[in-house]
Amino acid sequence: MGQTAVFVTGRRHRRRHNVNWNVKAMRMPFSINVFLYEQEDQGERRYLIFRRNERKDRQLPSFWQGVTGATKGGETLEEAARREIFEETGIAPEQISKTDFSYEYPIKAAWKPSYPSGATRITEYVFCAKVAGLPTLSMEHKEFKWVSFQAGLKMLTFEIDAQSLECVESFLKQRETRM
Repeated sequence: MGQTAVFVTGRRHRRRHNVNWNVKAMRMPFSINVFLYEQEDQGERRYLIFRRNERKDRQLPSFWQGVTGATKGGETLEEAARREIFEETGIAPEQISKTDFSYEYPIKAAWKPSYPSGATRITEYVFCAKVAGLPTLSMEHKEFKWVSFQAGLKMLTFEIDAQSLECVESFLKQRETRM
């Protein structure tokens, strides 16, 4: 029987959805997209972009992206971002920031069994994280590259990821002008 659940994904963000809790280990319809960066001595910023392995079982091709993942349990969005960064790269971020950018996309038919019934869309929140060092790739990715902002825009497979990277670059520039 469906029940109304409150998903707490941050201190100020709550959503109500009618869901069926009669299933185990459901993914919540909230995820994070984190772009890792390093600041070089000359002030230039480089981004760490990853090439994801193909996942035929989830109807996902190989593509270039930032670090992504779903929230687990009662995690906040920032906790999920920190965990995903470490799981996918072995790097603990020096600094992590949530931008004001988020977007939604539909849950594909192949993914539906992983989500509570009634969930039809995933909301993804965009973060950036300052890091140092080289990543140790998880099984999710087969390649990484440190790239400039412009090169990153050209490499990213999906337009929404390019928009997310543009938002991150703008966010970081605004933060620099306030310092």
